[in-house]
Amino acid sequence: MTADQYVNAIVEKHRLPDTLDNYTSIYVVSPLKKIISNWAGACLCETKLSGSRAKGTAIDLSTDLDLFISLSSTTRNSLEEIYNSLYNRMPEWEEAFRQLTLQDCVDYVYNVTINRTYDGYIREKSVVNDGLAKKFKDIIFEETDPELDHAGDIDYVAKIGRWQIGIQIKPVTAKANFGGFSLSERMKASFADFTEKYGGNVFVVYSLKGEIANMEVVDAISAEIDRLKSNP
Repeated sequence: MTADQYVNAIVEKHRLPDTLDNYTSIYVVSPLKKIISNWAGACLCETKLSGSRAKGTAIDLSTDLDLFISLSSTTRNSLEEIYNSLYNRMPEWEEAFRQLTLQDCVDYVYNVTINRTYDGYIREKSVVNDGLAKKFKDIIFEETDPELDHAGDIDYVAKIGRWQIGIQIKPVTAKANFGGFSLSERMKASFADFTEKYGGNVFVVYSLKGEIANMEVVDAISAEIDRLKSNP
């Protein structure tokens, strides 16, 4: 992995969406904008996102959110007076957030965990359906039966006659985070058990934005398919 690939992998792992999710917009930004509007009155030109969220460079390692407040050139107060008067509105800010309900928090957690997990699942499917399946058009790829012993370690199987190849999909950041991903002893045993039962080896495919990142694995899978086809 090159230095650029490593940096891109880290950014991809932690990058926030370009637009705010509905819950942050409704329960964080909107209350703040309302308070700012009431505070500034006719002097307010606009309130908009600023900083990393506005530039699309925000990551989930930071939870800050910057708002840029533009006031009319006719505003007569000094900068110190403007700052102090806005600071004195803090009790209203606290009250706005105290109005959040438990359901609001549950909905937010659902959005940032379940929805994002589902997005990762869709990208995983893309690696297979738009990647491997199109490269090996005569091979059937199926999701692993969750009831099987190896299901936790193998995401998909490729069927070649009476044989099967195992496919495990990992985000490319798994390789980056550990300086070159290596299998645990448990996973090695699980892969070996799969090979003993189904004849084919297990391959780890790295995913980056829904595409295969380690393209060399395609040649390895191709060689394994040829090996299994020669032993029907």
